[in-house]
Amino acid sequence: MHLDPLDAQNAQNAVVGRDKLAVPAAGLGAYVSLDYTVGGDARFEHAVVLLASQWEDLYHLIYNPSFFVEAWRQRYGSTPDHSHAGFTTPEWFMLGPITIVIEPLSSYTPKNFVLLKSLETLYPGFGALNIGMAIDAFPSAVINAANAPLSDWSSIRPTKGLPPLTAKPFPLAFIAEFAIATRTLSVYYIPQPPAPERRYQSGITQMTINKVAYTDLHLLHFDLVMPEGATRHQVATSRAEFVMDYLENPTVVGSLQAPGHLHAAAAFLPDEKAQNLMVTPGVATSVPQFRSAGPPSVIIDSVWAGPQSLDPGVEAREKELRYDLLKLRSSKGLPVIDGMSSSPNGAFEGSNSGNSGDGPPVCVVANSTPYYENGQLVGYILGGVLVKVYNYE
Repeated sequence: MHLDPLDAQNAQNAVVGRDKLAVPAAGLGAYVSLDYTVGGDARFEHAVVLLASQWEDLYHLIYNPSFFVEAWRQRYGSTPDHSHAGFTTPEWFMLGPITIVIEPLSSYTPKNFVLLKSLETLYPGFGALNIGMAIDAFPSAVINAANAPLSDWSSIRPTKGLPPLTAKPFPLAFIAEFAIATRTLSVYYIPQPPAPERRYQSGITQMTINKVAYTDLHLLHFDLVMPEGATRHQVATSRAEFVMDYLENPTVVGSLQAPGHLHAAAAFLPDEKAQNLMVTPGVATSVPQFRSAGPPSVIIDSVWAGPQSLDPGVEAREKELRYDLLKLRSSKGLPVIDGMSSSPNGAFEGSNSGNSGDGPPVCVVANSTPYYENGQLVGYILGGVLVKVYNYE
């Protein structure tokens, strides 16, 4: 292939500016066959599980998922061909738009308990977790164990028929999991301290705080400020920056410049024809304070699958990648994917052109509950957020 994002120079300089597509740091990857054989019908699908060693790699995964996972795949000598959606390819690819579900591994949930216990061979501290332990002791136990891997993975007895694990042990940053040719990417992360500097430096639009009557549920809504005609690179960058900041410290929303705050209400009503659902306009309110309920969950909707030309600095490299993919499919008599270039120097074609000024606004909706001091409302305790875009195409 023309594109080699894993050459020696790139591997040596894996950490690049946040506006660039970075080579993922060394970690562990597993290629999982999903056998759906029933009776005389056989159908195979495939999933990928990644154990990441570097927290900052999550930024690049959010920024451009398909480019990131394909760059990771190229660390390996080969990937068996797999057939999905009517054509055969060795790539790891996702269909767009992608939904990325990000959850903390430190939350005391049945899913996390099972996932963490399954990793105790690599991270022995996870083996000490048990169902009866105190809930408030669980997060610190998870974080400590994730940062204390077994000192020598090569001593692990491999499963029969599989090669021994020769990777150098590393602290676990996050786990990424997806099925090839699907639209959902699951990420389970180890909580991290905030970066020295906030990544997202722009502001937000006017924040609306909507109380749902008869409850303490409040929905907070705002958009990330974008220049008019923002490119997809700008949208993807701002979204990834904000999400990383929020994962590290949800109260970052209180430090983002906003032109004002509105308070509104929504009436919870029984579904009887005698009553009508209502829209209540917002009224100006003072700037609230924010607290965090703990490491948050984030759902990101409508992420471009890529490889898109999100960053002008890597546009030429991605053109070559698309040209190589076109040649690969053409040599096998396979259909050409929308947006591929017929020339190594040609522009991207179709509606997926990456640097056009068609980037949609990024909307953030957070669930929260108020907190009080001396009987007075002070602010809101934040939970997870939904990050979405409008007018995807």
